[in-house]
Amino acid sequence: ETVVYVAGSLAATGQTIGKAILGLLVVDAEGDRLRGRQAALRTLVFPINFVLFGVGFLLGLVRRDRREFHDLVAHTAVIYAWDAKTAQLRGDDERV
Repeated sequence: ETVVYVAGSLAATGQTIGKAILGLLVVDAEGDRLRGRQAALRTLVFPINFVLFGVGFLLGLVRRDRREFHDLVAHTAVIYAWDAKTAQLRGDDERV
């Protein structure tokens, strides 16, 4: 179920609910819209980072482009996608 939710959400919108709240968007490594095959591959490879004792996640700390193992395999990248709707969801409106 989780794999279908994550891969489906990423393929449809480039975001899961959590990524939308944080203002993040998963795109193709060139910045194009994510394809279904990429979303599925990224989702299936993600758990391998845990099997590798987190080394796959640590790649994001040392790479200039911040791409982690699952991003490299699926040819994807995570970008900031702030807009007014995201700011409203986070409560960042100007009335503060």
